[in-house]
Amino acid sequence: MSKRDTRLDNIDEKLQKAKEEIEKLDKTVSKRTQVLFTIFEFQKAHGRGITLNELVDLSGFNRDVVSKSFDSLYDMRIIEDDWKCVRGDYTKVISVVKDSMAFVEKIYNEIKEGD
Repeated sequence: MSKRDTRLDNIDEKLQKAKEEIEKLDKTVSKRTQVLFTIFEFQKAHGRGITLNELVDLSGFNRDVVSKSFDSLYDMRIIEDDWKCVRGDYTKVISVVKDSMAFVEKIYNEIKEGD
């Protein structure tokens, strides 16, 4: 077996492990929860809510999935939205409701510790 074959085998093993990790994450955390965590992480890092375009870009989901997740989380009163001036333009900004912040942070930390 040549060095090239050995390297290819190692790459295949790493790809397989990565696929398994992704499948495990997909099974344990719903898309809605992943969208919520993206909102939460952005809010913690930047001290402000996230715009819909930023949310679509950062979450990696298409606009339809993000919108459905937003509707569901909004109905449960976990997130809220407000019109704010961001970089000179008024846009809808999405953030975690203050009353839900401790709840979301607890879930976030438990899931991240399980990784």
